[in-house]
Amino acid sequence: MGRPSILPLMSNTDGPMSKDSPFTTTRGGVDCPYEVFLKPHETAGILNEALPERTSLKADIGRAMMYVNRRIAYVSDLDNFGKKDYWQYPRETLASGKGDCEDMALLLASLLIEAGIKGVRVVVGNYEHEPHAWVEVKGRRATFILDSSFGKIYTTPMGSYVPHCYVDMEGSTSAFKKMKVVKINVNVGRVFMLLCIGLGIWLFIRGSFFVGFILIGFSSLVLYQLGTATE
Repeated sequence: MGRPSILPLMSNTDGPMSKDSPFTTTRGGVDCPYEVFLKPHETAGILNEALPERTSLKADIGRAMMYVNRRIAYVSDLDNFGKKDYWQYPRETLASGKGDCEDMALLLASLLIEAGIKGVRVVVGNYEHEPHAWVEVKGRRATFILDSSFGKIYTTPMGSYVPHCYVDMEGSTSAFKKMKVVKINVNVGRVFMLLCIGLGIWLFIRGSFFVGFILIGFSSLVLYQLGTATE
């Protein structure tokens, strides 16, 4: 997984991963759960180098993300190991200095967890319809997408990133159920905003120009944001 020309994501059955399949990958003939590749203690030696100072959450996670992006050269699993999919532990990625998207994501997430940052998880899914892996950090006011493969940081929602599986220190969980709930909530929000726009138009016609204009403008903005939430 990783940048364009990514190979199909495979499950432990060596077939296309479905939402019901176990979240495991094969190492040495053994099916290993995704979460066993999160090893925060393996990044203790680079913590001070990656985060020499601590400021804000966004600045800290951005520095850590760029550290991984610059230190690890992107190499596909096929070129690196002669295999379609091969997950490395953080220590292996650091030792070799190369890896693909999930290797970088696991290293970055492990580093952030070792730094004491909360709400960190690796996400396995699709980027622009291709299999990919990245890191999400849930802050108080926003959730950040950290893509070490591209050296980019975004604030969610980002329609190009579609999660299939969330991986943290507690385990691996499907994103499909959560996405279904989100879509239901978004649809309810859209209906409510459309009603607010209708009310704003009615107030505008009745002569309450300022109130009607504000209600229409605000509701339209929220409606647009809801439109990007499930792209």
